[in-house]
Amino acid sequence: MAQSQIEDINRKRKWPISAILIMAIIVTNLPIIWVLLTSLKESVQITNAEPIWIFKPTLEHYSSLFTKKGGFDFFAYLINSLIISVSTTSLALIFSYPAAYSIARYKTLGDHYSFWVLSIRMLPPVIFLIPISILFAIYGLTDTRIGIILAYLTFTFPLRPGSLKSSLRIFRSIWKEPAPWTVITHCKS
Repeated sequence: MAQSQIEDINRKRKWPISAILIMAIIVTNLPIIWVLLTSLKESVQITNAEPIWIFKPTLEHYSSLFTKKGGFDFFAYLINSLIISVSTTSLALIFSYPAAYSIARYKTLGDHYSFWVLSIRMLPPVIFLIPISILFAIYGLTDTRIGIILAYLTFTFPLRPGSLKSSLRIFRSIWKEPAPWTVITHCKS
């Protein structure tokens, strides 16, 4: 067979797969496209009972988002969310590395660590709502960034040491005894 015939056969085999993938991409992105198109409609058109397919796009919603119309300060909320998420992630990593080191080197919690993490994840988060609310009310952490960060750490911290698997391999490779060149020979006190 000639090279061109082989290429034709390969194209015919790939065509159905390509068509299925293109349809999957379209179906997957349809909700995103719908949200974007809805954001470009006027408020009256959005709340209309019948969908409007042909409309004149407007940037009314985006301008009201960035100009604080209606008392909504988008940038204040954005900065608030960034502070909380970065702080929670940083604190979880700072406290998780020593825990991961201990688990890797000294077998802290033995073989039961994964079961402990799994059992905490099986609990519904609502169970922690009342104790956390009471503690936050006592210590004045209600409606504060520190309170939200502590609440998020309650759920993220138990998962971090187990998710630091690459670090666990590094920790296991570190010597348990002092390195030979650190031992001072012939030292008398």
